[in-house]
Amino acid sequence: MPNNYSITFKSLRAGTTYVVNIGGGTGAAIPLKGGAQPFTTQEDGSDDLFTPVRTQSGYLRIVDDGLDANGNAFDWKDLVPETDTSRPVTLTAGGTTLWKGFMQAQDFGSILYGNPQEREFPIQCPLSVTEGSDINYTQKEIRNFAYLLQQILSVIPSECRPSNIMAQGGADARTFLMKQIDWQNFSTGDGNGGMTARFTMYQCLEDMCRYWGWTARTSGSTLWLIRGAHALDGFLSLSSS
Repeated sequence: MPNNYSITFKSLRAGTTYVVNIGGGTGAAIPLKGGAQPFTTQEDGSDDLFTPVRTQSGYLRIVDDGLDANGNAFDWKDLVPETDTSRPVTLTAGGTTLWKGFMQAQDFGSILYGNPQEREFPIQCPLSVTEGSDINYTQKEIRNFAYLLQQILSVIPSECRPSNIMAQGGADARTFLMKQIDWQNFSTGDGNGGMTARFTMYQCLEDMCRYWGWTARTSGSTLWLIRGAHALDGFLSLSSS
């Protein structure tokens, strides 16, 4: 089993101390040396107010000189996740969770030489991982959109799954989520006389948001459903500066 790790750094602008926790392993978190910008994320920068889902991606950066922050031997390859959800990542400041997500699995096509050097590891937000799961199309009931949203979020591992749903900009989420939908809309013919899933969970979220005029995004432990001019407010980037 791999280890758990952490990166602690301070914002030069505000003096705030941040802690990045990298899970999915065993034991107490081993501190690592952060790079020049240890943690950066950027949200989808489209200026379209009606972009249905705004995902975030970014990087973790560490200094690799063969040692962790305690001076013990460290092999950076122990950080590399086996799957896109096996390494949960959280960013906290003062006990408040600012960001949740996962390290992305990756392959290295060449040998990397030289120490010390900065290494970067791509990260992604929880909504991104819904692209890898097809909806369960086999149900035949009439369900409401709240049930559909529950199914979408259920494919996100619990460590980074949004635990709150908030609406902004006049999005009456409770009323809309009680509306009903025929589950057979999510199945289609497979060309061999059988049926198959028509959408991934991500596509379901996109279509639901597009239908109701929402933009979905995550911030900390919250899934936001936002409307209109509020879709671009205050969520476009998160960085160590």
